[in-house]
Amino acid sequence: MVRDSFLKRLYMEIKRYPCLLGDVIAIAVSGGVDSMVLLESLFMLREAPLLKDKKFFVVTIDHGIRDDSAEEVKFVEKLARRRNMIPLVYKLSPESFSEHYLHVKRKEIWNDVIHNYGIDKIWLAHHKDDVIEHVLLQLLRGEEIRGLTSLKRCAGYIARPLLSFSKDDIKSFASRHKIKYFEDITNNDISIPRNFIRHKIVPQLRQKFDIYNIWRSYNALTLQREALDIQIENFVRNHAKISENTVVINGSWPVVVEASIFILKGWGITPSGRLVERLNELWMKHAGSKVVWKDISIIKTDKGVKIIRGD
Repeated sequence: MVRDSFLKRLYMEIKRYPCLLGDVIAIAVSGGVDSMVLLESLFMLREAPLLKDKKFFVVTIDHGIRDDSAEEVKFVEKLARRRNMIPLVYKLSPESFSEHYLHVKRKEIWNDVIHNYGIDKIWLAHHKDDVIEHVLLQLLRGEEIRGLTSLKRCAGYIARPLLSFSKDDIKSFASRHKIKYFEDITNNDISIPRNFIRHKIVPQLRQKFDIYNIWRSYNALTLQREALDIQIENFVRNHAKISENTVVINGSWPVVVEASIFILKGWGITPSGRLVERLNELWMKHAGSKVVWKDISIIKTDKGVKIIRGD
């Protein structure tokens, strides 16, 4: 094991959370400090017992937004080969520069990586400070607990080994080991909501508060959310009548709301704070009242709700 506190902590994270591992792992590398540290730290740990038999890919994306992005992608590709990792390069020709558009495109790439290259896990380099920005952004968007806690350490094939590390931890490691990385100038564009929070809101909060209390609250909420999900899943299994496009749920209203959202998630519909608000408002209305969300109708009954998908 390399004698470095960062590497020791990272290896303990991998050991503590088996969900981070798979036989074949792809690292998403943008060229920024976070993902470059993830790549290089993994290379330094390559002979450690949990990692020495693994196969590694490096996924890098030329988003086509900046003139120098192609050069950065080439650097990452060459570095991956030098580290005996297999590079996978994707190029976008963005129709839009919106965060939503790029998020959707990245998800399409992750699906391609998983289904076409036999990859078990994709490692992303999100860290504590990303969680803080995420929580603040979700609160400002009116999201509920699922949105607040959606940046998980393990979520299906997505894994985030650096989630317990701060940005300062990552930068210090990069400095100690002279890791080359690139600064993305678009990260300074405060017209993008996440950047506004990063550069304008968080620095103000740091002057008055321990900003990592948000991280601690996030951890607590995540545990509560996971426990509640188990209880709701059991409730749905025992109390909901489910057919292909119709579900009838009977029970007390707070549980019925949670069970309804559980059903919607199973149908591929991401809940939002606004949807939860409308469902809670439905409780005050008479039987037969309904909420329409996309192609879903949620109708209040005398004993709970009836959910209908499609026409």
